[in-house]
Amino acid sequence: MFWFFGIIFTILFAAFFPRLSLLLLAPWGGLLWGLGFFLMPYTTVACIASFTPWMDYPLAIIVFWLLAFLEVVDTTERLPA
Repeated sequence: MFWFFGIIFTILFAAFFPRLSLLLLAPWGGLLWGLGFFLMPYTTVACIASFTPWMDYPLAIIVFWLLAFLEVVDTTERLPA
């Protein structure tokens, strides 16, 4: 039961605070991690979450990729034409 609530907390934390979750939950990377941290934090969180086994947390990975897709769509809508 503890692990169920732990993964729910992690999903909510990463969904609402992607940069803070990258600092606290993800190992520090190199240049790509730094660019992802500043430019596309939701996509970086989704990529890191995808490294975990798919069968363990499929809901978490689906939620992270959905948020990453919505971030990209929102960014492209705000670009000037």
